[in-house]
Amino acid sequence: MFKRLFVEKRFALKWLGIAFLIKGALFVLFTILFNQNWPNEQIINHLFVISGDTGGYYEPVESFVRSGNYDTYCRMPGLLPIYAPLYFLFGSVWGKTLVIVLQFLAGVVATYLLSETATMVFKNKKIFYYTFFLYAFSSFVSIWDHYGYSDSFGVSFLIYAVYFALRFRNTKGIKNIWLSGIFVAWSIFFRPVHGVLFPLIGLLYLVQLSNLALTFRNLTIFTLPLLGAISVWTFSNYSKYQKLVLLQGPTSDCFGSLTPELLSIRALIIGWGGDYQPWSKGSEAEWFFDKKAIEPDRNVIPENYLAKTFNYDSLLLLRNQYRDFISDGGAENKSKLSESIIKKSTAYATAYKNENTFKYYFTNRLKILKQLLFPKRLDNFPTPALKDMNLFHKSLKAFYFLFFLFISLSGLFGCFWQLFNKNYFSLIPLTTLTMIGCILGYVEQRYLCPIYPYFVIFSSAVLVFLIDLFLIKKMPGDKTH
Repeated sequence: MFKRLFVEKRFALKWLGIAFLIKGALFVLFTILFNQNWPNEQIINHLFVISGDTGGYYEPVESFVRSGNYDTYCRMPGLLPIYAPLYFLFGSVWGKTLVIVLQFLAGVVATYLLSETATMVFKNKKIFYYTFFLYAFSSFVSIWDHYGYSDSFGVSFLIYAVYFALRFRNTKGIKNIWLSGIFVAWSIFFRPVHGVLFPLIGLLYLVQLSNLALTFRNLTIFTLPLLGAISVWTFSNYSKYQKLVLLQGPTSDCFGSLTPELLSIRALIIGWGGDYQPWSKGSEAEWFFDKKAIEPDRNVIPENYLAKTFNYDSLLLLRNQYRDFISDGGAENKSKLSESIIKKSTAYATAYKNENTFKYYFTNRLKILKQLLFPKRLDNFPTPALKDMNLFHKSLKAFYFLFFLFISLSGLFGCFWQLFNKNYFSLIPLTTLTMIGCILGYVEQRYLCPIYPYFVIFSSAVLVFLIDLFLIKKMPGDKTH
């Protein structure tokens, strides 16, 4: 037994070292690209990239260290146990810098554990190597190691949670249930949408129908970390705000740019199966929300978006009302515009749904999945604008864009192939994809981050199968009969 443990530990250290070297080289490359192509004021100590609402994650932690008060219910405190001691010891600049280092190291460990997960799922050692190198050389999740967001830690901890649940299934060690429960809870406190996997992990790997008492014990141990954390979080929020907040506060309270007016129009766009990102060129959201788009492009709103109760001119009026609403104006006028915008967009969405029920619930959700899985661009990649790219920039971005599309296509195929073969591990990425794309209607690429690692596993399964089938030559001396 001790010999086996020694061999396993030696194997793990070897591959953690290889992961560190590969991901370290990419980390240095992307650090250089960020520093060359991002505004200096958006980078701290050459490593920490500031973007969007970064402050919403870090300022509450800093407030907690200074005053003992985590002063928001809009961002769950998954970062608190990590950043608080760093901020206390090293201050804001170096504390944030060290967070990036820890995100990178967590990603190194996640690369190894994801590969071990693939081995346990398929009982095939070959798949370890395919998964390892595909994920180690990938940029799609690792690019978030540089950002002051929740995606890097959230995805790494989700990988840890699934690994320990599978390890429990193989070894029956109760500590693995504890570790799985802790990491899935921590992942949810970084990214609440990861909660969709909490019951699925329990059902797949902790339920034993032949022994209900053992199942109850397993699920209790698994649930306690999340139940305890949410209880403390909910009690704290109720004490401070007199509001029952289980995860995050409502969008209308927390994100000033996401006004009820914008959200009502966005719901209409999602119902069409459209793109709600205002920064996405040629999207329905740009047509509605982008102030710079003065002249509306009629091609953005096709005839099949319309219904009997509204036409293109109705939508153009709604668009102009929204522009009047966000421009300076009196409170009374803004109130009337707000009421009109919400009423019209809600009525249009309802009319479209009633007249196009199948499209609304099925076809258009597939359109959203297509945008999410097979986008026309690769976001958040640290290269300059296309007109300023040199040959190296273009080649690198093209490679990683094609790499991403390959993982999406082969990973999705692999999931359905294995589901047909009754490998229910495929439900982990498929369930998350259904929640994010079909139910929530999210098309932002970073929402694919918790799905992507498991697509890598199924891409690896497809590659192993194809290579075994077509490319492995017969051993010398074999004869064809």
